[in-house]
Amino acid sequence: YRMDSLPEHLRPYPPSIRQSVIDVLEILASPDEQLEYQRNVPIADVPAELLCMWFDDSFRPNDTRLAALFTSDEWNGLLAFHNRYDHLSSRLPDDLPPISELVTLPIWQEVVRAAAATLTLFCNGQSTGDSPVA
Repeated sequence: YRMDSLPEHLRPYPPSIRQSVIDVLEILASPDEQLEYQRNVPIADVPAELLCMWFDDSFRPNDTRLAALFTSDEWNGLLAFHNRYDHLSSRLPDDLPPISELVTLPIWQEVVRAAAATLTLFCNGQSTGDSPVA
């Protein structure tokens, strides 16, 4: 019984997927990185990207294959952050301001603090490379 004989939707995700979730959290936790992203990719709509990176690209709360890449404490922390970010983002203006303004908004600063607090579950934001224990 080989993993590659499983249908794609049942195969485990590679560990790089875990790191990509942590990488997005690191950007969300750092206004400096958000501003640097804008400098490096001036054409990007960074505020919209920061929402898409989490809600569309990185984190799916009902994805059991994604959950399997994290310890239960990490996953519960990610779920709590996801819910907080979802709540806070719903209170942002429909027309998002440029990132230079967004980082000054109290509501965005709450997102940053929540992301930073969640990162503490991951050895101060650094991936250990260890396999999660379910």
